[in-house]
Amino acid sequence: MKSLTLGLLKRLPLAHVVLMCWSFVMDDAFLQALFDQHRGAGYCRKLGFATLVGLVRDALLAREDGARRTFERARAGGRMGVSVAAAYGKLSRVSLGLSRALLREGARQLVGLMPADHWAAPASLAGLDLVCCDGKTIKHVPHRLKPTRAVRGRLLGGKLQVAQDMRSGLAIAMNACEDADRNEVRLTEGLVDQVVGGGGGPGRPGRRPILWVNDRQYSDLRMPRLFMRDGGGHFLTRYNRTLGFAADPRRPASEGTDARGRRWVQEWGWVGAEGRPDRLYVRRITLYRPDVPAGDVTLITDLLDERLYPAADLLECYLHRWGIERMFQQVTEVFDLRHLIGTTPRAAIFQAAFCLMLYNIIQVIRGYVALDGGLAGEEVSGHKLFGDIRRELTAWSVLAGDDDTQATLAALATPRSPEQMRARLRELLHWNDLWRKSKPRARPSVGGRTTHAKGGRSSVHKLLQAARDGPPRPARRTPARC
Repeated sequence: MKSLTLGLLKRLPLAHVVLMCWSFVMDDAFLQALFDQHRGAGYCRKLGFATLVGLVRDALLAREDGARRTFERARAGGRMGVSVAAAYGKLSRVSLGLSRALLREGARQLVGLMPADHWAAPASLAGLDLVCCDGKTIKHVPHRLKPTRAVRGRLLGGKLQVAQDMRSGLAIAMNACEDADRNEVRLTEGLVDQVVGGGGGPGRPGRRPILWVNDRQYSDLRMPRLFMRDGGGHFLTRYNRTLGFAADPRRPASEGTDARGRRWVQEWGWVGAEGRPDRLYVRRITLYRPDVPAGDVTLITDLLDERLYPAADLLECYLHRWGIERMFQQVTEVFDLRHLIGTTPRAAIFQAAFCLMLYNIIQVIRGYVALDGGLAGEEVSGHKLFGDIRRELTAWSVLAGDDDTQATLAALATPRSPEQMRARLRELLHWNDLWRKSKPRARPSVGGRTTHAKGGRSSVHKLLQAARDGPPRPARRTPARC
């Protein structure tokens, strides 16, 4: 078995690295301690939490035939001592606190493994932790539960609000609600408590102020005070015109241009109606983008000093907030959040936290292969990289067998300190040009109005033939004979 293990480690380096990272972050002792602290009303008799996590990991990473088949193989191999229905039931009862802790505590350890920042923030923001947050609704829930079978349409499995460390690109915390129709802004306080209460913000030693970068949905008089609570944070929020703005006559406006030559104007004044005791004195920055369909960008912030925090740097920081939208897209498409294992809101939220942890691990691997290739992290395609990782993990699961050897084999070469782990990752991960992200290409315009196919369908052959022949020629008129 040991010779087979060494051969697999050499032939499947990506699978080895993923299992090594997973063993480093999610070992059995860590998972058991996490369960004991956040289990709520849950309990373990025959199926432990660490075993359940391993089964979900295998179903998401290495199995192409679904979670049920993974559970059946684990039961046949003696790895799971309960029925398949009991495993699904266990998954449906995972507490929300346990799902939140799985992502939060796991991300705290992974932040220390990043070789370099995924995004080089402006130098003026070096003294701040940059965190953005946004909400996501879990969709594509199957109609398996009896009360849902008679309902037509899509089912929603819960509401998430996720915080992302903008420098590393990692998801560092999550708050969740079983009601998918709930506004994610109502989950903000719990999310802020997780990030700030962790000590040191996004998993870093020490405690630096956090700059919360958010969209206009957070533009009111309550959210900024929540971010600035106890003097430990700042906010950079897209301005909502319904909030109102009264310019300060004692401080004139100024203007300039950003790196792309676009004009911006900054002003100082108050948001909120005059006479309200909770009015806020802010700095408002407007970037004019006449060539962009989305229009201009207007921000408000409590960072009032334009010399310490130039307007162009704050604008660049906010425009990079789009990274959290790309993260949600990759978690949904690449890590297959569209195919849910469980059908209850708690099971869907637990799988979402799991997929975010997988995304974080891939981000760490992406950072090391980019470093080896001398590229920026954004130049590496996470989709292509995860495709090769999944292929190697599938080969690993077939060759290693269905007993619980994956965690055992990974633990044989797993360093126990972050320094050793970083050195081992640099040794194992090397750049492959097949992982380079394709350059975006603009799709050619149709060149006119679109048409609806008759009956809702059309033959590709006929469309290509019509394009080759061109528009029909007008019929010739023959002169009338006298």
